[in-house]
Amino acid sequence: MEIFTQFVGFVAVGFSIAVFQKNKRRTMLILASIAAFLYAGHFFFLEAYTGAAMNLLGAVRCLIFLKVSPQKANIWILYLFLGLGFIATIVTWQSWYSLLSLLGASLYAISTWQSTPKMIRRFSLAAPPFWFSYNALAGSYPGMLIEVLIFASIILGRYRFDRSVTKK
Repeated sequence: MEIFTQFVGFVAVGFSIAVFQKNKRRTMLILASIAAFLYAGHFFFLEAYTGAAMNLLGAVRCLIFLKVSPQKANIWILYLFLGLGFIATIVTWQSWYSLLSLLGASLYAISTWQSTPKMIRRFSLAAPPFWFSYNALAGSYPGMLIEVLIFASIILGRYRFDRSVTKK
């Protein structure tokens, strides 16, 4: 079962890397949702239930954010998901490190709420350190790897799409 569990995590790695190499919000959210569903299963098999809950919420959140534009009139939807993450953390509490997944998931929620790929990438930079720490404590080797790769992918995506090009 350990091999299968880690395999599911490594499949999610591929989807996670692709997210920040896209420059369309819709495509980014679809890929992020698929990765989050896979990670939810991965963490469930690891018995890291807070991580599983945060990823399940994240997958659903990305699908809903596909239909809802990030306008002030709809900000309550973001607050709803942040609140659900807090409740899920309490329900699945295993240790102090459950807070790490809550913080990482909350930061990703705020990033996926952004209206442009540039802002999604910018806000996403804060989440990987929290998730890396949670993954290390939960025994998720693919999770630790992906947080390093996600961080690198965000930096690469920012370089490819977000940097200002000045003409001489």
